Order: sequence, then C-alpha cells, then structure tokens
Amino acid sequence: MGKNASRLLVGVGNNQHIHPNEELYKDLAVYSGQEIFQCKAVKLKVTLLLENHSIWRRIIVPLDITFEKFHKVLQICFGWQNYHLHEFYINEEAKDELGIHINHSAFHPQGYQPIVNLVSYEESLSYACEDIPCKMENGIKLAEYLPANMKYIYDFGDNWEHIVECEEIIADFNMNHPICLDGAGAAPPEDVGGEYGFDEFLATIADSNHPDYHIISSWGRQQGYQEFDKEQINRLLK
Repeated sequence: MGKNASRLLVGVGNNQHIHPNEELYKDLAVYSGQEIFQCKAVKLKVTLLLENHSIWRRIIVPLDITFEKFHKVLQICFGWQNYHLHEFYINEEAKDELGIHINHSAFHPQGYQPIVNLVSYEESLSYACEDIPCKMENGIKLAEYLPANMKYIYDFGDNWEHIVECEEIIADFNMNHPICLDGAGAAPPEDVGGEYGFDEFLATIADSNHPDYHIISSWGRQQGYQEFDKEQINRLLK
C-alpha cells in the first residue's frame, strides 16, 4: 500500500505537484552520485501476426521479471483487457524437426523449434503436446530462457498470436520498470472475432453511414480500442 501511495500525485502548494517516489529516486541519485537503478534487460520487438495489418511494439523489459508479469506488460502494450487465457512458446533457432502443423499453436512462421510451452492455467497441462515440455509460467523469469525467440498467444478463441523477437541484451538498464520505445497500429478490441471480425469492425467504424456505425464505435471504445499511444502505454507501464 505504501509503495502504491508513493506513486500518487501529491500537491506541494502553489499549484505544484510531485510524485514522492520520483523525488526519492532523485535524492538517492544525488546522494550516491550514480544511477540508483541498474539491471540487465532485453529489447524486444513484438509483432501481432495479421495478414492485413501491421501492428507491433518495441519494448525494453528487465530480465528478472517473470513470464506472468511479462504477460501483463504485453497486455498494456497492446491494449488488451486480460479477459482471456494466454500461453508462451519458447523457441530455439534450430529448424522445427517435429513437423508441427501450420494450425498448431506452436507453429512458428520462421520454422523455429519450440523447446517449452509456458501456460497460465493448470488445466492446460492436461492438453500439452507430448513432444513439447509444458510448464506453469509462475515464478519462471525471462532470464531463464532469453535471449530467444518466443511466441505469445492471447485469447484462444480470437487466437491473437504475437511473435516476440529478441533484438538486444542490455547490461545496464537504468529503470525499474519496462518501457515502450516505439510501435505502430491499434490492436483489435477484445472479442471482436479474430482477424476477420477485426476487418469487419474497421470497415464499420470507417463508414459513418453504416447502420451499425454508432453502436459498433461505442462498443469498440468500451473494449478499449484506440490508436497506438506510446506516452499512455509508458504511463501505465511505470
């Protein structure tokens, strides 16, 4: 509670406001004569796999966070609402020797071999592929597997597949939270019905004369649909 309270905006008079935690960090940096945060991190490019749209984010994430927290980072970066289950596949650069079918969730468009499937729901262990080890993501940190290419799947109904590419390991990241460096494209709203439903949604909100324009536009806003906003993403990540 104290940690959360220290992040709140506090008035100090004369219409001036501060974040107590940020002021503390500044004072500690002056006192120590150096950056007070320093950790190993990874720069990642995360691309939502869609045929007709370019939607991606480039982020830096501390390597000591768990996959459970990394999932929450991705939810913020793409504007998802965390309504559904998710999973990760960690891949090695060796080409797939399992002959994974293109419709299997482990299939990688570049043909990489999956070495482990990290899941968020214990029941998922019962449906694991025999050839791919399956583990609960709880407590497993990015540092245990990265650098590696990954696949992140959110919402097994709409089946939003994200390719996660490791671009750089950063030895001296000087922040204590992830950051979004860049990106493009508004991610689809929740429960829109996959890419086909997303295309229909976009066509509807682009035509003010469409009979469903107002109701679909309102529904999209309720589902959190909005254009990519790096500043807002970074405020939420912070």
